[in-house]
Amino acid sequence: MGFVAFFLIFMEITTQVFHFVKTSHTGLRKSLVMALSGAALGLLANAVFIDVFESSKIAFIFWILMGILVGMIKLKEENV
Repeated sequence: MGFVAFFLIFMEITTQVFHFVKTSHTGLRKSLVMALSGAALGLLANAVFIDVFESSKIAFIFWILMGILVGMIKLKEENV
C-alpha cells in the first residue's frame, strides 16, 4: 500500500505537468516546469540504482522542488 500511495503521488504530478505543458504558452513558467520535471525524471532514474529518497538531504530538496512545481501549476490555473 505504501508503494501504491508513493506511485500515485508521482502519477498525479505527471498528469498535472502534461496538462500544463499542453495548455500553456511559451514563457518562463513553462520553462521552469519543464526543467523541474526533467530534474525529477533524472532523480527518479537514479533512484532505480540507489535509494536516493533514503538520504534526507536529497529528499528534502526533491520534495521542496516538487512543491514549487505543483505551486506554479496551480498558480497558472488560478490566473486563467
